[in-house]
Parts: sequence; C-alpha cells; structure tokens
Amino acid sequence: MNLWGNILSARIDLTSGQIYTLSLSTKNILQNLNKKIELNFFVSKDIPAQIASQAQDIKDLLYDYEKYGKGNIVLNIFYPDKSEEAKTKSEQLGIPPLQFNVVAQDEFKVKQGWLGLALTIGDNQQETIPYIQTTENLEYQVSSLILQMTNENKKQVSFLTGYGEKSLFSEISYLNQELNKHYEVNQVNLDEDNLEDASVLVIAGSTENISEKNLEKIKNYLNNNSALILGKQIEVNTQFLTATSTQSNLNDIISDYNLKFEDNLVYDLKSHQTVTLGQGSMNFILPYPFWITALDNANNTTVLPWSNEINILNIIDSSEIYITPIFQTTDAGGIQILSDININPQQKFSGENLKTRTLAASVEKNNSRLVAIGNSDFISDVFTQNFPENLNFVLNKIEWLAQDEILLAIRSKNLNAPPLIFKNQANKNFIKYFNIIGMPIIIALFGIGWLMRRKKISKKVYISNK
Repeated sequence: MNLWGNILSARIDLTSGQIYTLSLSTKNILQNLNKKIELNFFVSKDIPAQIASQAQDIKDLLYDYEKYGKGNIVLNIFYPDKSEEAKTKSEQLGIPPLQFNVVAQDEFKVKQGWLGLALTIGDNQQETIPYIQTTENLEYQVSSLILQMTNENKKQVSFLTGYGEKSLFSEISYLNQELNKHYEVNQVNLDEDNLEDASVLVIAGSTENISEKNLEKIKNYLNNNSALILGKQIEVNTQFLTATSTQSNLNDIISDYNLKFEDNLVYDLKSHQTVTLGQGSMNFILPYPFWITALDNANNTTVLPWSNEINILNIIDSSEIYITPIFQTTDAGGIQILSDININPQQKFSGENLKTRTLAASVEKNNSRLVAIGNSDFISDVFTQNFPENLNFVLNKIEWLAQDEILLAIRSKNLNAPPLIFKNQANKNFIKYFNIIGMPIIIALFGIGWLMRRKKISKKVYISNK
C-alpha cells in the first residue's frame, strides 16, 4: 500500500474540521485567479529528521494549491543545499538559511538549512514566508498572501478615537498590522471626520463619555452598517491590584440591540489561565479565574482577561433582531461587582451564585450587524502575542462584520485540541488515574485471558478421522 501510495494521488480526511483538505474558500480564490502566481518552496534536501515530516506536509499542501490553481498556480521546489543556482535564487527572494538543532547518535550539532516560501507574480510582486515554523495556519497564510497580491479593492475599517480607546499604533499594533493586509485601516475622530466610507466601525474600549452628537452619528451609521464594540466598564490597575469604574457610555449604543455591559468582572472557576508570580528569586504559578479561557460552539478558544458580563435584554420582536452568544463561561462563572472587586490572584474566589455568563454576542438587526464583547484588553499586543487565538478571533469577527468572509473558513480551522473541562476535581482525578493505572490493568487482564484460552486449547485431545 505504501508503494502504491507514491503512485496514486488520493486522500481521506477523517478530521472533523477537514484540516488536511483545502477549504472551499481557498478553492474559490484559486478558481477566480486571473494572474499566474509562482509558489517557490525552498527546502533542504538533507533536512533534519525532526522536521522532515513537516516539510512533507508543506509539499502536500502546495501540491494541492497547484492542482486547484488549474494552471494559474505554478509550484517550484528548490534545494539550496544541493544547487548554487537555487541558493542564489533563495537570496534574491529573501529566503535566508536557518540554523537547525540536530540531535542524532548521542550528539548535538547545528546544521544549516532552508524551509521558506516565496510567492511571486512576474518580476514586480513578491511576498515571502522566510521560515515556515508550523503547518497549523499555513493554508491561511498562503491564501491570505494570494488574496493580498490579487485584491485591488479593499474595504475600509475605521477605529474610533478621541474617547480613551486603545491606540492603533502602540497598544494594538499587531491587530493593525494584520488588518492592513486586507483592508484600508484608519482612525476617525467624529468631531472632524465622518463614517461614509467605513465598512466596519471598531470602538476599542472607550473609557470616556461620547458626546450626544457623536452618539447620534454612530447610531445613524449603524442603521445600515456594522460595528465591533469592545466594552470597558472597569479599568484594572495591575500594579496596585485595583479596579475603578470608567466613564464609558457604550451601553447607549448597544442597548438599541438589546445588550448591556454590566459593571462587574467575570471569573470562571473551571476554564481559565494561570499567572506567574515572583517573590525574590522564587516564581510560582497560580490559577487565575479572571483570565477566562472561553469556548465557542466550534471549540475555538479565546483568552478574555478581566471581562464585563454582557446582559441580553428582553427581545420584544424576535423577527427583527437575532442575538447569538459567541463566548460564554462554563457553568462555574461568577462575578465581582464594582464595589467589591479584588483582582489579586492569591485570593479565594467565591463559589456562590455560579452560572453560565455571556462574554460576547453577535447581533443581526435589519441591514446591520454588531458584535459586542465585554473586553478590550484581549486585543492588546501583550495578549495577541501570547495568545494568537485572540488575534484570529477578532479578525474573524471583522471579516463577518464586513461581510467579507472568504478567509473566515480557512482561519477557523482548529488544529489544536480543545481544552479538557472537568465537572469537579474527583472527575479529573478519576480520568487521570484511569489512564495511568486502569488502561494497563485492562490490557494485562486481556493478555492473561488470552494466555489462559491458549493453554486450555493446548490441552485438548485431537482425534484423527482416519
């Protein structure tokens, strides 16, 4: 079968998200190409064994691009360690040699190699991935670059400024950088600018009171457009471990969509991150329920630190408004109200009044779309660097709001196993020790039973019919 597998080209993808098959969005991008694009893959012929399987996965993916490109995608594979011509071309296209750590035959050594990709259109357009660290999001990277090189009409994403929002150029620069690949991104001050050209308005955590005149501008804009609104009802000071109320009046906007940001902070006793605390030269790790690991219906995760609860108000006419919770806590979600907030990781969190609490919701109303999230810190650079899933989530939502969902299905492919959430510690311990002790015992009992069966058969007396 292995020998025939090298000749026949076939694949059965049994994963739930079809993560080893090109998505429909990628196929649509490739089928609508009107330019010829070259995929130049630079890889070492003598690649270290530790990444050989990764190199093969990359080749398999790129072969699929060539197949579905139907002549508009040309795949070239170069081996710079075997050809001076290929080495020169890698230098011209900006694919540098890398240093790989190789462990073999009880010896550690450093070896030079290549594992990069360059996309070119003629001699003028070029995009590179100098080092392919992982194949987990490679399809999104390649399809995104192809779309970036061929898309001539970009929609506009406008960030509100002037009311204490996060800065595009310092606090959320990583998000700004990613958005600029596919959109025209700008900041708008409603005292001077208008929203006529904006496809999506983003309000990234206003902490000050928006004037009545500008609130009216935003509401008028939302009659036929879309917005991403990130709440900031509580300001957290991590240095002094304090929390204070902001002057945000974003509830005046989202109340028209039957939503409300509550003046509280939500924690989750079952699904959360840990934080590292230091005392002198000693560091120790503590669970921190205020940094919630939130799951959506597709088991995609996002880390939401110090979030406000979103209250879904009563809907009078459900035929005109559709509200969908995006992220919720587990059934162990609790809150601390403004007058009693303590963000110290070493505190004992209350187990009273626990229930599922909404942290993010999407709304469709007439001709507009809105996404409200009770958190603006999760898109800051420090969190998007440490939790890439946060960046993916907000990019997905902006694409949905812009009704520009061609890349959404690709980025949403979940290559990571969803986190395990246990009902209680006893349940967790049972599964843990069953895996360690129970499974070996089951296998041993099966083996003993099999040996006893063989021994019993061997004692039978067989009589010939002759």
